[in-house]
Amino acid sequence: MAEENKQDLRVYVIPDLRTWAFPKEYEERSKIEYFNTFEEAKKRFDELRKEPYNSEKALGYDGITPSARLTLGIESGTNVFDIIHVRAGENYLVDDFTRHKDLPDEIMAVIRKSAAEIGFDKINSYPRLENGKYGDPIIYPFDKWATEHPKYNLTGGRKMEKSTTFELSSISKIENGTNVKALASVVINGELAVRGIKVMEGENGAFVAMPSKKFGSEYYEMAFPITAEAREALNKVVMDNYNKLIASPEKTLKNELPPAERSSSSIKVQLKEVNNNSRIKAAGQITVNNAFVIKDVKVMTNSEDKAFVSMPSYQTNTGDYSQYAFPITKELHEKLDKAVLGEYQLLGKVEYKGVKYAELGDKDDIAHLAKQNNTFAASLMGELDKAGVKYQAKIADTTTISVNKADKAKLDSIKEKLVKELNPEKKTENKTEKQDKPAPKHKR
Repeated sequence: MAEENKQDLRVYVIPDLRTWAFPKEYEERSKIEYFNTFEEAKKRFDELRKEPYNSEKALGYDGITPSARLTLGIESGTNVFDIIHVRAGENYLVDDFTRHKDLPDEIMAVIRKSAAEIGFDKINSYPRLENGKYGDPIIYPFDKWATEHPKYNLTGGRKMEKSTTFELSSISKIENGTNVKALASVVINGELAVRGIKVMEGENGAFVAMPSKKFGSEYYEMAFPITAEAREALNKVVMDNYNKLIASPEKTLKNELPPAERSSSSIKVQLKEVNNNSRIKAAGQITVNNAFVIKDVKVMTNSEDKAFVSMPSYQTNTGDYSQYAFPITKELHEKLDKAVLGEYQLLGKVEYKGVKYAELGDKDDIAHLAKQNNTFAASLMGELDKAGVKYQAKIADTTTISVNKADKAKLDSIKEKLVKELNPEKKTENKTEKQDKPAPKHKR
């Protein structure tokens, strides 16, 4: 790293920044750990990244954005910059730097290393307003932001593993008078098929659009690359074959692709429990080789109450269902099932506190306070005990507290009072300052 050996430059790690923002919730603040090199700091960051509290959905002062937990930053002379905040299991780049014309080279060097070797999921992006000033930050997908701002020379998210390959299995012309010109299927690593990739005609020419699904009034991509490197590789293989297709009299081009002999894809799983009394028990996404995401992956149960994995699908014109993405080798199928169902089993490790559920009344007589931060919920349960309110707490990655509906108003009142006690606003020079708002430059 450029100038990393300068005596006034240190990389630091804060195990839990929330202990600074909400000191009344904790016995003491996390100590700032300093390191002379990025490599040393990254090793410590990777160790702490596995801690369960980093996935908690505890909210910050705004009541909307997840609270910053594990933090990595750099101290250079009098400048102190937080670079990574882990919020609800995702890595946030704290600032998009568009407001800073002369950011020191040593800070940019650490940011580039963080992007390439740790990876970001989101970024706090500051939009430029019509009056020339910058508005409040908005949360933006990091891979898209990095691709749109090549001048910063940042990788578009988590680094793609070298073994990842994209090959086109088929592409067909679409002649229906719309801006959709072709439909393609791609195979990743010879073992995972992705269908419904479109070549569309825009104002600046043809471009690749990933398969998407409508939820409400919005369309969301179901399968897509999360690094600039992966997106470039996929776009190239689709567009190269599209150009061959339009130069050919054929309506469809097909490539015979032999399936992989051995599985080389890594699978990471993120799931959330679904409590709607349906056959869907959990839903989330899988990440392939830290390069490609498939969303809307579900765990469902059959008529015998046995859990199985359901890949994202869409309804065709014939009324049948077709999957956006699916394994085409037995080995990957088994690996994917094992990873998803294993994560689902971990969701089932739930602790209960308080009275038995039946003691709260009939099902229709029970009210719930869902998805509470576990540390906060522990304090809330203590206050409910003092007030003599019967409750049951279901504790997993977050806590759901249930009471009889007659006690719901009392529960809300106790919670509101506790929030005010635990989250006092800090007074600075006769002005109210919120401590948890991300800032690129600050002093401790």
